[in-house]
Amino acid sequence: MIRALIILMFLLVFTVASLLGLAYLNTSATPALTQAAQLGTADIKRGEKIVKSQHLDKMREGEVRRLQLSSEDVNAVLNYLTGRLNLGVVQATLGEKLMVVRGSLRLPGLPVQRYLNFDLALVQQESLLVPVELRLGNIYLKERWIARVLEWVVGHSPYAPQYAVARNMLQTAVLQPQGGEHTALALTFVWQEHALKQALSESGLAMAGVNEAALAAYHQHLAGVKGRDFARALREAFVLAKQRSATGDAVAENRAALVALAEVVLQQRLLSAQAPVTRPGGALALQGREDHAQHFALSAFIAAAGGKQLADAAGLYKELKDAEQGGSGFSFNDIAADMAGTRLGEESTRSQEAAARMQSGLAASASARSFFPRVEDLSEFMKQREFERRFGGVGEPAYQREMAKIEARIAELSLYR
Repeated sequence: MIRALIILMFLLVFTVASLLGLAYLNTSATPALTQAAQLGTADIKRGEKIVKSQHLDKMREGEVRRLQLSSEDVNAVLNYLTGRLNLGVVQATLGEKLMVVRGSLRLPGLPVQRYLNFDLALVQQESLLVPVELRLGNIYLKERWIARVLEWVVGHSPYAPQYAVARNMLQTAVLQPQGGEHTALALTFVWQEHALKQALSESGLAMAGVNEAALAAYHQHLAGVKGRDFARALREAFVLAKQRSATGDAVAENRAALVALAEVVLQQRLLSAQAPVTRPGGALALQGREDHAQHFALSAFIAAAGGKQLADAAGLYKELKDAEQGGSGFSFNDIAADMAGTRLGEESTRSQEAAARMQSGLAASASARSFFPRVEDLSEFMKQREFERRFGGVGEPAYQREMAKIEARIAELSLYR
């Protein structure tokens, strides 16, 4: 009996070791893809156009919609999702009859960093895209095995429920040539709002929600803050977050604090089920300006709930719209407020340790100089022509130098040193 048990244990250990060894040999120490395209203002603008044109914000349960996505749209979605989940880099190429997805996925739980590099080819068959070629590391799978392997891998992954919802919603997926070398991906889907929200929330892809009771506690606390100083309100919000974290989750408390603060500053619901509590004494101001408080608070909220990429892109998109005819003009002051708020939101929810550090730093100081950079010398109120004349436009050297200056000032703040 003992001998049989020893043999059984040996076989078990040998099998596990062999599988781990095979997995290790089939992965790489370096990723084949290293840089994902960042979510940009064009993506935000395109997303806004799609939502409005298809009335996606007004869909009812069971309604059917058809979306046409360009290659840029598909990659923007892939990059945002993989970035939010910290999975690595995934890119897609759309052809007339073929869609190729390449990626480098980080493998968690290993003593050293390893990547699984893959290539997946899908072809058009009737109204859906069907996998025909798959390379996983050094392993090439034949067509008849690909669908089974993918179904098994996804079905046994942490994202099996999300995949099931997406697959139930999808009716057709068709490649449509657009002329020249351009191809679009046309998707037809049936709306399942409740199942989708639950799936996104469980996967970490949705904007992170907060407990309604926690929001109510922060709103009540902020209602008692006198004066219009945003720095004081921020300090009080994190004083309460530190107190509540003694028996709770520091990241969750910081997120609730930033959501409530943004709702108070903007005087509108963001994640609350009920209308925000109105503060007496007027609108909050940061360094004497209400717009700075609004930019900072909103960016901190988006970063804490939706991620840094989304916050950065949303802030820049707002400034580019302001630079157009009829807007208030492009403002590096506002960009600085956006970037500072994004940094605070990101650091406040990055990890339990970072969340605790931010609580201690913010609760100990009511000075805006600890979290907000100097902006008095930055250019603002520039119409599009003036902005392009002076800085060349987004991404140009003069623009990049100005952005680097702002980033350096934020990095030097006492809260982050």
